[in-house]
Amino acid sequence: MKTILYVKSSDRPPSILKNKGFLRGAHLYGWQVQSVTLPGAKAPELAELVAFWKADAVVCDCGGFSTPPDPRETGDCPAVWISCRPAAKGKKTFTINDDSARTADEAAKELLQTDRTDCAFVHFPRTRAWSKERAARFEQVVRMHGCGFHAFAADDAIDVQAWVRRLRKWIRALPRPCGIFAANDVVSNHVRGICAAENLRIPEDVAIVGVDNDESICEAARPRLSSVLADNERMGFLAARVLAARFRSPRMKPVQRTVPPLMVVRRESTRPRRQTDERIVNALELIREKACEGLRARDVLNALEGSRRKAEMHFREATGHSVLEEIQRVRMERAQELLCDRTRPVKVVAQMCGYASEPAFRRVYCAHYGALPKRR
Repeated sequence: MKTILYVKSSDRPPSILKNKGFLRGAHLYGWQVQSVTLPGAKAPELAELVAFWKADAVVCDCGGFSTPPDPRETGDCPAVWISCRPAAKGKKTFTINDDSARTADEAAKELLQTDRTDCAFVHFPRTRAWSKERAARFEQVVRMHGCGFHAFAADDAIDVQAWVRRLRKWIRALPRPCGIFAANDVVSNHVRGICAAENLRIPEDVAIVGVDNDESICEAARPRLSSVLADNERMGFLAARVLAARFRSPRMKPVQRTVPPLMVVRRESTRPRRQTDERIVNALELIREKACEGLRARDVLNALEGSRRKAEMHFREATGHSVLEEIQRVRMERAQELLCDRTRPVKVVAQMCGYASEPAFRRVYCAHYGALPKRR
């Protein structure tokens, strides 16, 4: 049985999902995996770890390291690098990366649909290749649509507190309304906090979208944060497939693979709030919280004052669609997220989204997306 050393820099959701995808592949190929988490930005000394664990191969998730590990440290031990740009490691390495251009495209589409005249990109506080790539493509798309573009750069010379203070001053000077694409969800939450401190309305004054769909951040924030859902689990699984190919063909040429994002998970930070009626706001919150627990349209209408007919008319006038359509929309967004787990059967997804049967779920899904549901 081969022993694979899997090295990562954090236990945040993106890293966990990459590790989960790799472990799924490792189980398929019958490997033993030793996972090592090394917090901090400094690259690990891989040679010592390889020798200690007597590893047959190394897979390194470099997403959190400011300086990628030196590939020469692994010697003759096969290695696959996740979230590590070919430019940083050279074309002679095997790398699996998210598709920065497609990620930026999804963010741009989300923000441009909110009728912004200006858009901005906020880099990760420390210099990262993936942040630069996302910014470059985002600027290209924004300018292509005739919008003004602004960027807040990384600064390796200052601490995070000083970076936040500078970011606050920069956001204060942005033209409004403005759409901000944050390098990831951590940065997105910093932007949200600054907007709240500056009494800027989200999304009316500033619309915000991040990357990774880290629910511990996006769902806890108020307003909740929209985010591009990266296919981190697929990146990990693809790393296992590439490593298996290396074992079969030791002389195979290096490959650099990119994985596109899955979707934008839209939340309040980019969703135009057309209604100001507190009853409608409460109804929308009820739907968001209970839609996947079997909530029915009449349950929502009963919570609104007046007859059901008038309540339905009032809801449609405020939101542009019916109560049932809003329930189905929330369920479909949740279904897309759940289908990302390739080990979860469609029948289970249907139940978790509040449908009494799989056929009923399939009918609604097909009507909504124009295709039958399948695990991604």
